[in-house]
Amino acid sequence: MTEEAREADPSKRAEQAFLDDATLVEPSPLDTGEVPVLAPPTAPPPRWARTWALGSGAVVLAGFLAVTGLLLMLHYRPLVHEAHTGLVDLVEASPWSYLRALHLWGSHLLLIVTLLHLLRVVVTRSYRPPRRANYHVGLALLVFVIAMALTGYLLPWNESSRWLLHRLIGEAPGNGFLTSVYALHCAFLPVAAVLLLAYHVYRARLDDRANAPGA
Repeated sequence: MTEEAREADPSKRAEQAFLDDATLVEPSPLDTGEVPVLAPPTAPPPRWARTWALGSGAVVLAGFLAVTGLLLMLHYRPLVHEAHTGLVDLVEASPWSYLRALHLWGSHLLLIVTLLHLLRVVVTRSYRPPRRANYHVGLALLVFVIAMALTGYLLPWNESSRWLLHRLIGEAPGNGFLTSVYALHCAFLPVAAVLLLAYHVYRARLDDRANAPGA
C-alpha cells in the first residue's frame, strides 16, 4: 500500500499513530533483564518510641544505687543494737546526711521505672519470639529489684522494719538474721542482678540486630 493510500484510510492512520507512540515508551526493566532496585520503605516513628529509654534509665539508676550503697556501707554496722543508731548518726551528724535519702528515693524510682519498662514490653507485645527468653530474664530482674528493696527496708532496723518482721515470722531475730539480710542486700543479690542485667542488655541488642531491616 502506498503512502497516499495509508494516509487516506482512517484505520491505517490510527494503527500508524499507535505504532509511533509505542516507539516513544522507554523499555521496561523486565524487558531489558534488569532488576529494579527498590528503596527501603520509611517506617513512621513508633508510637511508644519515647518509652524505649525506660530500660536505659533503669540501668543508670542501678549504677547510682550501687555508688550510694557503697558509701552507706562505710557507716552501717549490721548489728541489732547498732544498725539504727549508726544511720541516725549519719543523718544527724555527718556531712553525708542526704546520702541515705538519695539511696532510698533512688530505690523507689528504680522499682517504678522497672515496672513501667515491663508495662511497655507487655503493651507493645515485645515479649513474643524471638524475645521470649529475654522477657523471662527481665521478669527475674524485677524479682531481684523487689528483693533488694525488701532487704533494704529491713536494714535500718527501725520500728517499721521490726513490725514487718514480727508480722512475717512472729519473733524478734538477732544479729545472725540481720547479718544474713545485710549479706543478701550488699553481696548476693547485687552480683546476681548485675550478671542477669548484663545478659539482658546483650540479648536485647542481639534480638534488635536480628530483627533489623536487611538482617
